[in-house]
Amino acid sequence: SSALQREPSPALLKEPEVAGWKFPQPEIKPYVDEIKSIQESVLVLNRVHQDERIHAVVERAVGELLGGKRTDAARRRLEDMAYYMARSGRGEAAGWAAAVAARLRDGVDPRRIAFFQALIQAQLGAVFAEAQEREREEPRLIMTPAEAMRAQQQARPRRR
Repeated sequence: SSALQREPSPALLKEPEVAGWKFPQPEIKPYVDEIKSIQESVLVLNRVHQDERIHAVVERAVGELLGGKRTDAARRRLEDMAYYMARSGRGEAAGWAAAVAARLRDGVDPRRIAFFQALIQAQLGAVFAEAQEREREEPRLIMTPAEAMRAQQQARPRRR
């Protein structure tokens, strides 16, 4: 039971069962949009204030996505993962998953569990990175002067 008292390793996030735990896009997108607006704010925030605001968004996301009525479902999911990991010979990972489930069972607020902070940060980061990648791939209607010159040069037929 001492294993259940310890903070689970961040390595738990790399386990396939946990890595596959994704929140639906419509549920996670508002938090991503909020973080993006913090980062793009015209108000000049120093890095510390920006990080504090982002942390507050992550904490709220943890509370809303894993708190209240959703806590029992999260606990059951972690217990199922722990059982499956133990059955497949991954005792250490099973212990970590069981420790998180035990905290929820004991009534610890999910916002106070580092694993959930990391889980939500990872998901927000992945969705954010996907959105940035899509933006890079989309052709832009407005070009910088340097881009326009490059495009013009590439469009000219080459002389041999």
